[in-house]
Amino acid sequence: MGFASESGYTPASIVAIMTDIMEQANTQFGTSYTYETFVGTNLYKYMYTAAQRLQANEIKTSEIFTYLQQYFDVINARIQRPVATPPGLIEAFEAEGYVASVKPIVEADAGKSYVCVDVEDDHARGEVTITSYANLVSGTDDAITVGATVFTAQTGAATPGTGTFQAATSNDATAQSLCDQINDHATAGALVEATVNGAVVLLRAKARGTGGNSIVLTYTDNDSNVGATVTGSGTLAGGFAAEDDADYDDLRLDIATILKNSVAHGIVHMGNEIESIVLSNGQAFDYKFTLPDRQRTYLRLTLTLSDNNQLVIDAPDTVKNNLLENIAGKYRLGRDFEPQRYFTTADAPWTSQVLLEWSDNGSDWHDEIFEAEFDDLFEIDLEDITLVEA
Repeated sequence: MGFASESGYTPASIVAIMTDIMEQANTQFGTSYTYETFVGTNLYKYMYTAAQRLQANEIKTSEIFTYLQQYFDVINARIQRPVATPPGLIEAFEAEGYVASVKPIVEADAGKSYVCVDVEDDHARGEVTITSYANLVSGTDDAITVGATVFTAQTGAATPGTGTFQAATSNDATAQSLCDQINDHATAGALVEATVNGAVVLLRAKARGTGGNSIVLTYTDNDSNVGATVTGSGTLAGGFAAEDDADYDDLRLDIATILKNSVAHGIVHMGNEIESIVLSNGQAFDYKFTLPDRQRTYLRLTLTLSDNNQLVIDAPDTVKNNLLENIAGKYRLGRDFEPQRYFTTADAPWTSQVLLEWSDNGSDWHDEIFEAEFDDLFEIDLEDITLVEA
């Protein structure tokens, strides 16, 4: 284990210890050793073993000082940001893999704790089974619709990212082509994730919860011979809210345990999600929290092309995806929604102006900051973004 002066204690070397012994001998016995003449003498040899033991004790002492310094660093960090403060409590949840928000402390809420935890909902799912690849292209080409995107079968190779797929060779190969086209498509790929198992394409909504249940999934047979089947009755299915999850009881207990370990006893926990925990003294306490108030939000981005532009203009879906990435990196549960923070001319240097507006109904638009409550969460997907060229 290495040590430095920064640790607060540096162990003495063998040379330093033996030099001290030499100086004591010169004082005690009237000798005039220098270190060069002292080395190799019987006294040097006799005291060398003792010096080694002294150095071992020095190292142990320096280890103790190092551990003390580490302990002080930890304690000082806790003093600077106690877990029970809003930032500290948020960090405690993040350390366990949760996104949380804490209501700012005001005098009226003295003695109370308001915590919102974003427990993700389950994904909606669906399947497309290729039953006869030849039937997909035997007459008028058949189609699979995912969301708002129609994927039309064709015998030739499909161009990646377009609304086509290749029905050729085998059912398995056709399913693989459809899977690849869905994932490569800017619009459909933003809504669902596709995987393949033999002749079956498995679709999973990227957004968790009941919202995925509205994603369209249909098969259109454009002649009289069926080439595929889809699950459900026109949409993905199975997405549901976190509180309906079979594992939610375990999640609720886990969240309550974090509250128990992070907030001082005596604080009254507020919320409609409740878990009772029996403490070591036999008393049972209720730990409460809130789930997010998820708000479907529509965005309208107006881009004004610069008169001096000589750059390539990004495709609409590229702009939308960049906007979503910016929001994902800068916005989170409980924060105010600040429209002009998420997309600027730096994101689209071919523009002279950008205007980002939000709406809760798709018709009334606002560009001012949405002042959020601690449990508000805007939810946006690619289909909720409209681009306007000015």
